Amino acid sequence: MKGYRLAVKNYIVKPLGDMYMSDVTADDIKLAMVAVSKRSSATYNLVNMLFKSIFYSAQYSNLIRDNPTAKINAKGGVPKKDIE
Repeated sequence: MKGYRLAVKNYIVKPLGDMYMSDVTADDIKLAMVAVSKRSSATYNLVNMLFKSIFYSAQYSNLIRDNPTAKINAKGGVPKKDIE
């Protein structure tokens, strides 16, 4: 729970916190994901999953009409280094 909370705070609320969900576009999310793409692939996958969960839930609840995360790439982040 703590990890999810920190990920939402640092990677979702900081870049998008002053916007209404209905005003968020796919470009806004892509810009937010640029900072995350420099992190580990695990962090990228976590934030990607959170973005999609938040916006799918909002669409399901009829808070937004179109889901801006529908076409966001699922692959990204810095791959884990192999241990010798």
